[in-house]
Amino acid sequence: DTFFFQWRNFGGMSPQPAGFFAGCVILCAALADHRISPLVQISAHPQWPLFKTSAGTLMEESPLYPWRGDFAFDDTIGRPLIRITSPNTRIVPAEGDLTVAYEASGIEFEPGSNVKVVVVMNSKMMTFDNPSFAFAVSALKPGKHLVEARIVLMNHDHEIDQVLACDSLTFQYIHIEPNVQWQEEVHGLKTPPIRYRPSVLEASDQTRPMTTFNDKAANGGRGPVIVTTFACNRPEFISLQYASLKRFMRDDWVMLVINDGAEAQQQRAIRDECKILGVKQVRSDAQLGHQGHPSAVVGELVTWAVTKVLVPRFNSSVVLLLEGDMFLVAPVSVLGLLRGRHMAGTPQVSFSPQGDRVRYLWVGLLALDLSKLPEPASLDFRIEHQGWGDTGSELHWYLNAHPEVKVRPLLHTSHISTDNRNLNVFSQEALHRYHDGYKVEVYERSFLHYGSASNWKFGLGFLYFQSSVDFYPEKTEFVTWVVESSLRGERMLTDYDNVFAHDALWDWV
Repeated sequence: DTFFFQWRNFGGMSPQPAGFFAGCVILCAALADHRISPLVQISAHPQWPLFKTSAGTLMEESPLYPWRGDFAFDDTIGRPLIRITSPNTRIVPAEGDLTVAYEASGIEFEPGSNVKVVVVMNSKMMTFDNPSFAFAVSALKPGKHLVEARIVLMNHDHEIDQVLACDSLTFQYIHIEPNVQWQEEVHGLKTPPIRYRPSVLEASDQTRPMTTFNDKAANGGRGPVIVTTFACNRPEFISLQYASLKRFMRDDWVMLVINDGAEAQQQRAIRDECKILGVKQVRSDAQLGHQGHPSAVVGELVTWAVTKVLVPRFNSSVVLLLEGDMFLVAPVSVLGLLRGRHMAGTPQVSFSPQGDRVRYLWVGLLALDLSKLPEPASLDFRIEHQGWGDTGSELHWYLNAHPEVKVRPLLHTSHISTDNRNLNVFSQEALHRYHDGYKVEVYERSFLHYGSASNWKFGLGFLYFQSSVDFYPEKTEFVTWVVESSLRGERMLTDYDNVFAHDALWDWV
């Protein structure tokens, strides 16, 4: 077998003998007990390079591009693995046809079997029966492109039942003038205005268990914060989200799950998970439906939940709207975020065809003080009725009608990636496990956003929107590891002091 590990200085020993000794111990253990994984990371210490050794033989340092995702940390030997081998850099000269290639391993590809490779490029999906393949893409326009490759199991209807492995790469396809060095365009980062520093609280070993809906003795007599989360296809995330709230919420809180499963099986799975945790769940209105553009579907759902469930039942409470793939990894106080404000959310800006400015808030992480908001029953989070903007853009008209409403902008990193120059957000240990394709985000240095867990970005025509299939199992493993490590008291985030330079943010501060 092949072993991956990083050298580490054990008790003053030089790194090479220590690493060789550790490799021998792991080899003996693996031979003696096959339950021990043959793929081990001894240390994530950034000072030592990653090496590959087979039966004690030292090999070359891994040539993989940094942050592409070197999966040496994980148990990939003996299970499916796929890598995009071309393109293999993030900058690709626009010269002739583009070659796209992949290599898959760890699983047999037999004629007529349901094991396939699915390659998606710019929302176009192609299926292959080969463990390795290369094809040419012609007439590709210069710009940014995304290519994804997955090993999948397909059913008789040629639909994906399960994803076994995934790799992805975002690259720039550009024309380079002779003798001119090309400079990458990257999103700039700004230091936030001093009055809007990220909300950072001291870590504490004390947890705050979920209270009851009728307990109004806390939080100034208004009752607990109503954490309202939306679940449609990933019931396993409910328990992880619940555990993160219990560990890091600094306000009294209760959890309410809006059960928006598109199928009866999904609805039951969500209901059963809530029952195990003792969490209340409310089935979404069956009239809402799940067809159409995801932005429209989500906007209808959130508007229904706020106006038909939360305002009638909790009009004197603070409500936190939370996407089902948003997890706490550090302490936070929702009441602290709202102090002196009516709302706390992530600003968004769109423009009408006439150039009119549309300002609204993202619904994935949004705190509302229903006791202070004027006419809360008129809150509307659908797409603006003339088609401007994304989910929540109709909120623009509510904010225009009520200029007295004060908003606390929530600071965020946007996607953590090489292009965005914000890899410093994660600790070195987390970076060793990170892949640019994961595109997770951090809000207020407290909330980790998985992103697109509803699968709305996968495939053509939103075919797999709200599907139960995990289309990026490696990403799920990473996010789960970060959250669980945080629950154990390990710091996964650095003391970064920058935010994504989104024009919308600076319009609000």
